[in-house]
Amino acid sequence: MPSCAAFRGSAGRAGLLGVASSAQAAGGYDRCPYGQVCVFSGPVGTGDMKIVKSSLARLGSWDNRISSLVNYSDYTLCVNPEPDYYWEGYSAAFSRERVSFDESQRPDLDDAISSMELLPDAEDCGNFSPYPDWSVGQGPRTRPAPTTAVSAFGDFDGDGRTDLIGRNRYGALWAVTADDRTENLSIGTGWNEMTQLLRHGDYNSDGKEDVCARDKGGILWFYPGLGTGAFGARLSLGGGWNTMNQLASPGDLSGDGRADLLARDGSRRLWLYPGNGAGGFGARKQLPFAWPSDAPIVATGDATADGISDLLRPVGLSQAFVYPGTGTGGLRGPEANMSWDTAERVRVF
Repeated sequence: MPSCAAFRGSAGRAGLLGVASSAQAAGGYDRCPYGQVCVFSGPVGTGDMKIVKSSLARLGSWDNRISSLVNYSDYTLCVNPEPDYYWEGYSAAFSRERVSFDESQRPDLDDAISSMELLPDAEDCGNFSPYPDWSVGQGPRTRPAPTTAVSAFGDFDGDGRTDLIGRNRYGALWAVTADDRTENLSIGTGWNEMTQLLRHGDYNSDGKEDVCARDKGGILWFYPGLGTGAFGARLSLGGGWNTMNQLASPGDLSGDGRADLLARDGSRRLWLYPGNGAGGFGARKQLPFAWPSDAPIVATGDATADGISDLLRPVGLSQAFVYPGTGTGGLRGPEANMSWDTAERVRVF
């Protein structure tokens, strides 16, 4: 395998030869700009060339077309014969090298690559699952019957069981169903454009779990759940949400049977946005107390067993305050100010 010094020397000689020799140098692997990763449709850097600037879960027209590659970058290129970086597939890592698969130790990858990752370290290649999964011995259990106000809580695919939704580091969103006999559901890609995702709740009163998401530009989007593990067409709920440093879904805090939204601003004020039951929100209302920016707002649902949604705020490493809801869009003072492992009325989720 050529060394890094050899690559730099080659680039330096090409620069000394000047413009007159550029046409001669632009052949084979040397067509790839220094510092980049390139793949080729033919062996030994021949055929069509593509510069790989980011990880690609699907290769489109390049699927099963790559016969050789060169890595002039500081990253490791991981290639996989399956799409979506299938973690149980046999990946191969390449750093600072030229590879023609027909002459390599992995001839099985010749015209057989369907996804590629650019990673800082070779040991990360193929060593993680793109979606969360149930732990062995911790199988799913049927949830108890929910109350009317949160009838759609947690059930994303309509099977009557609570599900998980997870976003991996490439921005792909997955639903992990509570039935271990069902395959995990791929919801889509591009979710790294969102700075915060919110569930749970039925925001449009159709009995199905929905999601709200804030993008990097501060626009809040409503994604109506279809009850099948997918979303309908999204709806913009307006901009300006980047002024809030945390959003939370408390369930029905206002007591009208509709899912609400909480938002904390930079001045430690907490705002309640009452749901209108049609995928939007009514006029906001400031809630009492100050809410420090270094403490998360935990929307636990009903933590006091009175049928009303509450909030929980951790304090330090060993305390938690529960703020009981009034059922009319307000909060009472904290009822527990002690270590949460001994507080009688605090339930930790």
